[in-house]
Amino acid sequence: MNEIDEDRPDEEAGPLLSGDFIEKCFFILDEDGRDENMPAEEVMLYFYPEKGMDLTRKLFLVGSIVAMIKFVEHFTTEFPKTLALSRAKFSAKQVGDYTLVATGRPDEADGVLQNHIEALYSAYQFYYGPLPDVAKRFKNQKRSDLIECINQQCRALLPLLHGFRKKGKLNAFLWLPFSSPPPNTSRHFMQASNILSSLQIQGGTYGGCVLFESSVLCTHVDVEITRWILNLVEFLKSDKTNFARMKGADGSIFLPVYLTKQQLDKLSVEVNYSDADLQKLEQVVDQHYHYALQPQVDGAFLTLYVNFKGNTSLAILMNINNMDTLSVVKIKNSSMVGLETRLTSLEKDIQASYKKGKRVSTTSLPREQSDGDLNHGAPLFHYLTTDSLTGMTKGSVLNSFVGEKEERFLIGSSYVHEVYNNKQISKVMLGDHCGLLYSRHMFSKEIFYLRPLTSTNMGDNVLEKLEDYAHRHLSENHNIQLI
Repeated sequence: MNEIDEDRPDEEAGPLLSGDFIEKCFFILDEDGRDENMPAEEVMLYFYPEKGMDLTRKLFLVGSIVAMIKFVEHFTTEFPKTLALSRAKFSAKQVGDYTLVATGRPDEADGVLQNHIEALYSAYQFYYGPLPDVAKRFKNQKRSDLIECINQQCRALLPLLHGFRKKGKLNAFLWLPFSSPPPNTSRHFMQASNILSSLQIQGGTYGGCVLFESSVLCTHVDVEITRWILNLVEFLKSDKTNFARMKGADGSIFLPVYLTKQQLDKLSVEVNYSDADLQKLEQVVDQHYHYALQPQVDGAFLTLYVNFKGNTSLAILMNINNMDTLSVVKIKNSSMVGLETRLTSLEKDIQASYKKGKRVSTTSLPREQSDGDLNHGAPLFHYLTTDSLTGMTKGSVLNSFVGEKEERFLIGSSYVHEVYNNKQISKVMLGDHCGLLYSRHMFSKEIFYLRPLTSTNMGDNVLEKLEDYAHRHLSENHNIQLI
C-alpha cells in the first residue's frame, strides 16, 4: 500500500475516494448540531489526514458514510459499528450527538477497526473529558469556535493516528513499546519502580510510570492509562511551541486528565471535589484546549504531573488539589522521596548503560534463519506474541519489511485475535497458499506461529506436525512454553 504524502497539495490527490487514501482516515461529525444556513463543511469537526484530499472529496466521503449509517438504522435498533464496501471498511462510534468514524482496508478484521475507534476516543476522553461535555462549553457560541477547539485538541491524537497509518495490520497487537536496555541492567527497572513506590505512599498520589525516550521503562498503572500517558508525553515533546510555554522552571508540566469510573476503581481512587476545586483548576490550565471541567457522573479529573529529565520522563497521577508547584515542592523536599536526586541518578545510569552495551529493540526482532528444510535462506517460521495484561508484544514480523507471507500472517492473526473474544476457544489452526498458522490463547497471552508451506512439510497429519513444530521452535528459540 502506498503511503500518502501529507504535504502534497490537495489538488494532486488521487481519484475520488481512491483506496490508498480512504483506508486510513479518521473524522468526527456533528450532523445534528449544524444549522441549515451553515456551510456544508461545518458538519466535520475534525478530519485526518488534513492534506491529501480536497474539501469536495472529503464532503463526498463523509456524506456517503452518513447516508449508509442512516440507511442501516432503518433495519436495526443498534447503531451500526462496521460498514464494509468493496474498496474500504468503516468503523463508527456514536458519542451523544457526535459520530466518530475510522476507515480501513476491506480485508481488515471488524474487531481491529472497532478497537481503533475505541482507542482514539478513549485517548481523547483521557486528555479532555467526554466530547459532549466539551461541546457544551460552546453553547450559544460560533460554530467555528467549536471546530477550532476540536482541531486543537485532536492534535494530541496525532502520534496515535500516524502510528495507525504506519503499522497497518499490527494495529490489532501493538500495545506498549517497552524499553529494552542492554543485558544485565534490570536495576534500572528497579530504580524506576522504587521511585514510583515511594511517591505512591505520599498523600494524594495514585501511581504513574517512568518513560525513557519513546518507550516504557516501568509502570504502576494499567496498560491503557500508560499508553495514553506515553502518547501525551510524545506529543508534548514534539509540540515545541506549546511545550516551552507550558513547562515550568523545574522542567515539569501539570495537566488535568479524565479517568472513567472503572479506571478510578482500578486505582482505588475516590474523588470528591467541589466547585471551588474546579475553579482553582481552571485558573492554571490552558483554556485554549477547553477541558470539560464540570463535575462528572461517570468519571472524574485527576492531575497528571510530568517531570522531564533529559531522555527520562516521570508521570504521576495526583489529586486534583495538587495541581500546583507547591504540592510538588513538598514531595520533592521529602526525605522519603528524594525525587530530584533519584531521577537525575536514574537518567545518568541509563545513559551510561547504553554507552557500554548494545541496545536490543523489543519491537524489531530479527527473523529466524533456515535450519535446512527451507530453500533460499528463507525464515523457518514467523511468530507473534501479545499479552493484554502487560501490553507487551514481540515477534519476527515487527520489522520494516512486510511481504505477502507476512501480510497474510498478520491478516490471519488479526482475525484469530478477534475469535479469542469467545473465551471457550483456546486453539486455532489455519492454512492457505502462504503457510500454516497455529495459535494458542493462554490466560492473557496470545501466541501466533506461521510455518511456510514447502514440499517437505505437506502431507498427512500436517496439522499435528504443525503443533509439534510450534512447541519445539518457540520453546528452543524464544523460551515460549505452550501449555
